[in-house]
Amino acid sequence: MKQRHLFLKGILSLVLVFGLVLAGCDGGGGTGGGSIPSNQGYNQEDDQGDNQGDNNNGGTSKPSTPTEVKASRNSATPTTITVSWKAVSRATSYKVYYSVSGSGSGTLDGTSSATSYNSTDNRTDVTWYFKVSAVNSAGEGSPSSWVSVGPVSGGGGGGGTTVPNAPTGVTASAQSSSSIMVSWNAVSDATSYNVYIARSSSGPYIESGTSATTSFTSSGWNSSTTAYFRVTAVNSAGESPQSSTASATTLSSGGGGTSYGSVKIVNNSTRTIRNFILYQQGYNTIGGTGSFYFDVTIEAGSSATGTNVQPGNYVNISSATYQGYKVDKNTTFTVTAGQTTTVTITNSDLVSSN
Repeated sequence: MKQRHLFLKGILSLVLVFGLVLAGCDGGGGTGGGSIPSNQGYNQEDDQGDNQGDNNNGGTSKPSTPTEVKASRNSATPTTITVSWKAVSRATSYKVYYSVSGSGSGTLDGTSSATSYNSTDNRTDVTWYFKVSAVNSAGEGSPSSWVSVGPVSGGGGGGGTTVPNAPTGVTASAQSSSSIMVSWNAVSDATSYNVYIARSSSGPYIESGTSATTSFTSSGWNSSTTAYFRVTAVNSAGESPQSSTASATTLSSGGGGTSYGSVKIVNNSTRTIRNFILYQQGYNTIGGTGSFYFDVTIEAGSSATGTNVQPGNYVNISSATYQGYKVDKNTTFTVTAGQTTTVTITNSDLVSSN
């Protein structure tokens, strides 16, 4: 009887233990079952985020920084500096910045859709710094580091390979009611000189002509007009800084006034244009003859008239560079004494300075 009782107790104990084991398995399964969906949700969110990131990078992120940026002067035209770089993936264009200090954000020089850019009108006696950024529909990427181009200097070319000094002793004197003679001291190693003119001492100054000697006659002025002049010296190494300013006032008119004609410039372009030179057929920039200087600013859609223009046949009209563009129009027109001739400027007559 005792043994049977013990046997029954053993059976009951095994049943109880087995039941507890089953209960423990169910509980563990519940906990495991709860953690699996949680892990699945975590993995799904990560996958979705990764996929979205990949989709957003499909050509819409800003391009990376250009590399292998280089800058060098044009050997034939030292005032022109060519900047080049390696193509950047997804870039549709590039912006080129310049500086004279190699620090800060710099000033935008221009844009290019290729992997090079020509920067013009750079003085040859200073160091210039350039950097490049890539652009696409998402915006502008970070710019490259500054690269520099030093001033033109001698070395390896023999005599006359350094940029000449600026001319000194510049004077101007009226020769008539329409012409002024400019003279200066000779500059060592200079092979020619450029003469710049303006209607105010502060400018803007535009190139009027070239002389191989130490004088230049500027013609085509109105009577009783004050003009301002600066001169630079030039050789194979480049152009010097501009000289100090000299000025003179043309003589008063002797009366009549019908010996000259007028030219009306109509600006049908979309840009503002200013400060014109009209070149007569057979003009001589070295002698300073056959040209007429017209100092005026003409807004788009407006016009202005220059008087006291020497009669004759003209073949070109040019202007100073303004806001990145200048006029260079090869056209034949005739100026007749006592009459007004109209010349129309359109966008096709404008040339970019970049």
